[in-house]
Amino acid sequence: DGTLEIIGRYGNGITLYSEPDDGPQDAHLRGLKRCKGDILTMCWTDEELSPNCVSWGVEQLLGDPELGGVYGDVIPTDERGRRRGPRLRPGGQPQFDLLRYLAWDILPSYAGSFVWRHRLEASGFYDDPCCVMYDYYAKIALRWPVRYVPGYVAKFSIHKDQISSTKEGVHEMLETITVSVDRLLADEALPAEVKRAEKQIRAGIYLSMIHTLLHNLGDFDEALSMLRRALQLGPEERQLTRIAWESYDYLLKKKRYVEAQTLFDTIFRAGRRIPGLNWGRATSLMLQHRFEEVPQAVYS
Repeated sequence: DGTLEIIGRYGNGITLYSEPDDGPQDAHLRGLKRCKGDILTMCWTDEELSPNCVSWGVEQLLGDPELGGVYGDVIPTDERGRRRGPRLRPGGQPQFDLLRYLAWDILPSYAGSFVWRHRLEASGFYDDPCCVMYDYYAKIALRWPVRYVPGYVAKFSIHKDQISSTKEGVHEMLETITVSVDRLLADEALPAEVKRAEKQIRAGIYLSMIHTLLHNLGDFDEALSMLRRALQLGPEERQLTRIAWESYDYLLKKKRYVEAQTLFDTIFRAGRRIPGLNWGRATSLMLQHRFEEVPQAVYS
């Protein structure tokens, strides 16, 4: 893809390592360990930093030395660099929150993220990380503030050939995150109120897998399985509502009306009531021309 040629233009300014590894997470960890600068940033496969990204990140961290890390907005694209989805204004993300991050209700970007190297080292990140992506922010945020600053700083390509966009990739990610959660819950630095939200955290992780399984793979059965696991634990209402309506809207656009109804019926039968739940159930019934069942769906 031209990577070697681009790197070659910088002469000795960039050190290139090419060697066998145990997969993307092992490669990421090896790269981070070799970094010697005061501030670390990353640009992984399918990512592209904006021309001013590095100066932006350095300015943010130098402006507040108490920070552990900082990140901005990322533009989603396809594999050719074309924007995916609606054009969103920067600033649409909530500010970083440790509990919501651990439940993956907040998903900060990695492209265009910046952390102090000495703080990442002191956080215990390198000791024995399990899910590098998850531990990267979690370990820093346990001890220092992490800040979201609105503004586009990078691009991230989303396509079907990514390892994370396979069923095997999703289950591997779930397995490694589960181990990371187990370790973080045993960390004495974790606030007591976050530890008490263990079920919410674990439920949120299951919910976070639904988007890839449904939107990227179209696998409703696997997505529904993740939803049922989450409902057994008790997810936070805001996250459940967002994931449910994103999935419902996707299924309607694909004219998968029976599955849209099954999705909302599953939430209803679990005893959870999210905004618009009954109207969503009624809409899917009408689209199936099952009009006689609509009143019961609306008023139940």
